[in-house]
Amino acid sequence: MLQWESLSDLDVEVLVRDLFAAEWKTHVESFRRGPDGGIDLRVLGPTDPPLSLTQHQEILAQVKHYPDANLSRLRTAFKAEARRSIVKRSGIKYIAVTTAKMSVDAKSKIAALFNPPLDLANIYGREDLEALLVRHEKVKLEHLRLWLTDTTTLRAVLHGREHKFREYLMQQIERQAPLLVPTRHFEQARTILQHEGCVIVAGPPGVGKTSTALLLAALMIKEGRQLIVANDSLDDAERLMDRSLPQALFYDDFLGSSLHTAFFSGKNEDKRLARLVEEAGEGGDLRIILTTREYVLAAARQVHPRLSERRIDLTRLIIDASELDMHERAEILYRHIYFSDWKSVLDAGSPDRWIKILRHPLYNPRLISLYTKAYRPMPGAPSELRDEFVKGLTRAFEDPTELWRNVYDDHLSAWQRNLLLTVITIPYYANVDDLIEITSSWSQSVGLAQKTTSEWKRELRVLDGDFLSMYTRDSDTMAQVSNASIATYIFYRLSRDLPSILAILRSAVIFEQVQNVWSIVGASFDEQLREAWLDDEAREVVGSAPPRVYSTRERDLLRDAFRDAMLETLAVGYYSYHPSLGTRARRWELISSSNIARRLPIILHICSSLKIWDDQLTYAAMHEFVSSLRHLSGSSDDVLEAIQEIREDYPDLPLVAEMDAAAERFFFEQLSDGSSFSYAVRFLHLIGASDRVAGLAQQLRDAIRAYAFDRRLLDYAVRWDEELEYGAFAEAAELIGADVQVELAALKAALTDAYRRSTRKSARDEGLASPRVHEKQGPTRTDQGDTSLPAARLAARTYFGKKRAGP
Repeated sequence: MLQWESLSDLDVEVLVRDLFAAEWKTHVESFRRGPDGGIDLRVLGPTDPPLSLTQHQEILAQVKHYPDANLSRLRTAFKAEARRSIVKRSGIKYIAVTTAKMSVDAKSKIAALFNPPLDLANIYGREDLEALLVRHEKVKLEHLRLWLTDTTTLRAVLHGREHKFREYLMQQIERQAPLLVPTRHFEQARTILQHEGCVIVAGPPGVGKTSTALLLAALMIKEGRQLIVANDSLDDAERLMDRSLPQALFYDDFLGSSLHTAFFSGKNEDKRLARLVEEAGEGGDLRIILTTREYVLAAARQVHPRLSERRIDLTRLIIDASELDMHERAEILYRHIYFSDWKSVLDAGSPDRWIKILRHPLYNPRLISLYTKAYRPMPGAPSELRDEFVKGLTRAFEDPTELWRNVYDDHLSAWQRNLLLTVITIPYYANVDDLIEITSSWSQSVGLAQKTTSEWKRELRVLDGDFLSMYTRDSDTMAQVSNASIATYIFYRLSRDLPSILAILRSAVIFEQVQNVWSIVGASFDEQLREAWLDDEAREVVGSAPPRVYSTRERDLLRDAFRDAMLETLAVGYYSYHPSLGTRARRWELISSSNIARRLPIILHICSSLKIWDDQLTYAAMHEFVSSLRHLSGSSDDVLEAIQEIREDYPDLPLVAEMDAAAERFFFEQLSDGSSFSYAVRFLHLIGASDRVAGLAQQLRDAIRAYAFDRRLLDYAVRWDEELEYGAFAEAAELIGADVQVELAALKAALTDAYRRSTRKSARDEGLASPRVHEKQGPTRTDQGDTSLPAARLAARTYFGKKRAGP
């Protein structure tokens, strides 16, 4: 169903113009904003049928966008129009249009306001407009905002497929639809998506990355593609992929929202993503929409070289608010004002007063959104309110910290602030029941009154949308911070709030909370963290404040709190969610931890920085690590890195000999593919047993032969990248110094056969698609729009020049 409330008066005017043009088969004039004299639309005679106007006849139309208006309000609005002399001129056919619902009686009463009375056929209500939309489907398809707000149509595509994050994405599209503007960035992204199969929308915070991606997602749904939404990894998304269906993968902030988060959370996710991007670019039915901050992508490319591949560069679109032309800036500003409490300032006239905002070098759509929500207009004349708005928003562009501080301190309760402080310490997303339990446990220790679960949920509902993104996942409600700028500011505020830091540590239930709190306070103790305290993008939100300096007493309090928190959580399962765990809280206690190899270097780093050398803590951490090795639990990369750090920097730790023995079993009982042999060789060099490397040659030959005869493993390798596995075995052979050319040749032949089987199956199912030939390389940047003063003046008059008639 079309959401008329989500359209602005300009949207409706343009829509009515196009519907009348399609219905009457003639050109319908519309005009830029300004005093209209009662004319929104006009048709001049002569015209062909069906209108058949003569030389001196005209049709004039007045459009009133009052979707919720009652009859009394409509009568007041059209009574003013009926008094205009132009209505009474000979040869004039006057048409009254409104988006309000109209009964026969209501039409009669509106018609009676005019002298002579209007023909009832010349009064169009909502029902008449919707009938025209049904008759002229092409008009609807050409108006992006119509199908964007038609949630029934969009949801009809989704309801046939089940996925836990799609409903949340639909809620985002519904909430944002009135504000989304298809800028040059959207058009450029759509072009890249069409030609490359994938687009990475990158740029600084608040410039419209997510808005552009939401428009693309809605476009994919409209085209009939099954939408797959990834949240914190590709794992769930890959399980839903079906190569026989046209699909689109949507992954917002796919590298995390800041440098304080891991770049990839899934196993081999960089390789898997590169493979999917390659597949999307080969002409199949997969489309991929990714967003990230450009500086996060730049840092991630240093860690994951696959992100520097040519294909990735071809799909990257770097956007910046400075590239928006004056028309786009004006429409973004206009929509945020129109759908806010500041709507009355649009009646102020004097459109040139808006030029200062439109041409501001720090123009930022997110700050506009935040400002219109954070501040409420005081009673006053529209012109006074407009001047107040322009001055206030200009200050927000130049010093956003004041705006963020106002929102955080004046618009949020203490309980709401604590919920936000908790949620940024929990990785990725949190079950709402868990979030309430954790927040409640530490809030009491900082002097807040206890609340019931229902009261906490009321506080959460206030945060939903602007501060938190909440969605339903398998009947449970989940929450995460809604955007990176908000997360940055909450991160900064927590760094200044020692009582809350101590309380969160004392009530921490998972180790990742301790780790996240350390990323917040560690800059005060660690030189490396101090250098990376605030990146350039974060300074746009919180300014250039240095890390907090702690007194000796405060350092002692932090030292005790971190030690106790690490002891309490080092062996606790990581926070996760799975339907099998039901709706009960404390689901972190139900999952055994396999992350101690990743946690141990963090524990040692915190201990070193805070000078915590507690025998109980170090023994417990090493004991847990050795135990996980004996159970063959953990990532080989993480295990090797932890062992190297311990042997080089902390050789006097307890249980080092037991660690070496358990690690040998860990590496040598898992020898099956090329990577496992490479890890084993690196381990032997690390413990000073290089003389044992040559003894692995025969085992490597046997492993390659076994792999070449295992059809399941071959098909799996082809699915991701057959060259990777072949290369891994070749690299292991080089490290060992083994001559395995015969075995590698047999493996190459087996992988080639597996690839041919896969290709023949794809050809039977879908037909072969030839790969595209690329002549360009490097990310795309959108050309800067016209930001000249004449362009700004024209844009301001187009959007802010018309004083809206009526109540």
